[in-house]
Amino acid sequence: MTTPMTTLPPTTPPPLNAFYLKYAASQHRQDKKLEAKPLAVVRVKFRLFKTPLSWQEAHAACRAEEAYLAMPKTWGDHETLIALMKKGNILQSWIGIRKREGIFYYDNGGLLGNNNTFWGPDQPNDSGGTQQCVQMMSEMEYLWNDFDCARPVGFVCQYVW
Repeated sequence: MTTPMTTLPPTTPPPLNAFYLKYAASQHRQDKKLEAKPLAVVRVKFRLFKTPLSWQEAHAACRAEEAYLAMPKTWGDHETLIALMKKGNILQSWIGIRKREGIFYYDNGGLLGNNNTFWGPDQPNDSGGTQQCVQMMSEMEYLWNDFDCARPVGFVCQYVW
């Protein structure tokens, strides 16, 4: 008899801005059943800062708070950042993505990857050859835009616990 795939729900609802990561499915060859096992519960909080800073200054400000610049990896994370920016009336905000040697990385060093769908139209374009950092901006429907790292804009820090 095969058991249907199940996930284990949390015993209490997660707080706002929390998400659950790393569900792994393991296939058992003997009876061909598929089972999902939670590996970790990760809680994330985002905080918007209106003070315009360069990307490097914003990165340093978040690290001083034991946080990273926001690293939206899911559509839910992205929507949360949009809501924060709209509520705070912020038109541009740095996020934790930067290009090094032609490759985009998250603020924590992780590789961005090629399957991301948050880029704005015709982005990234490295206009003028100086756009190494990534921001979200209202005039692009809050999608990602590569931008000059030295330009001061607001930013969002991401706290993980």
